[in-house]
Amino acid sequence: MIWLLAAAWAADLSLQIQAVDTTVTQTTRSRLSQRLGRVQDFYAHGLGIPYPPSLVIDVTLYGDRDIYRQVAKKSGLPPWANGFFRAGPGIAPQAALWAQDDREAMIGVFLHEGSHFLFRYAGRTPRWLNEGLAQCFEHSRISGNVLTVHPPPYYLDFLRREGHIEVEAIVLDPTQWNDLPSGKVGPLYIRGWALTAFLLSSKGGQQTLAAILRSYKVEGTRQSGLDAIEATYRGGRAGLERDLQRWVANPPASVVVPRSVAVEEEVDGMWRTCPDGKLVSAKVGCD
Repeated sequence: MIWLLAAAWAADLSLQIQAVDTTVTQTTRSRLSQRLGRVQDFYAHGLGIPYPPSLVIDVTLYGDRDIYRQVAKKSGLPPWANGFFRAGPGIAPQAALWAQDDREAMIGVFLHEGSHFLFRYAGRTPRWLNEGLAQCFEHSRISGNVLTVHPPPYYLDFLRREGHIEVEAIVLDPTQWNDLPSGKVGPLYIRGWALTAFLLSSKGGQQTLAAILRSYKVEGTRQSGLDAIEATYRGGRAGLERDLQRWVANPPASVVVPRSVAVEEEVDGMWRTCPDGKLVSAKVGCD
């Protein structure tokens, strides 16, 4: 059976979800739709990425891992990839996932790969930012209209050991990540995640992210990212370096991403609107 779900946070995005050799609950289907819709909502309104009026994605969930791997292999994916998106000339947007027993882990894979897919609409983008955003949304949760990023514990352990992360080293890094062994590429991912998560945590930081995208799209150079930081971040590059080091020295267990667009005040009995405008679960309440 195919379910058509309109994403709650982006009316122009919908998923057609089909399950093969597995059963997927309505709750899981709704979470896939809502959370990917929230990613697209942020990309469209927070970063200014343009999308077509209607974006429909065919999603297939495979219960049999061997069958999924055969599908992934035909698409050129390595055996460890538990999900992928694809699209192109003459190919409608499609996604395939292994419907592993840990459904939250499956949703994380879906959001990571879905983030890469949606980010393509921005055109040319820096690798550190593309991967950083995908990791942030992979480890995100939604309560009402509040999006929170929950980094894995080993990210936080790495940052505490690292002690100092240079913005310039991240933004100007020319390394081809795909050619590195996992032991070397892992730190690059976490450093990129740290800079991205920190900028996501404030509206001023989000404005800097949007400026980096605009600048990179026009100039296509790594230096353009530093120029955008200098022009938009309060205190310029030195200010960002200082603020990031303070953040890395005591990394938070979670990062709240401010909404980039207004939301409706009217809610049902499951949610309540706090004085600061956040929409949260009635069970949780306002801070």
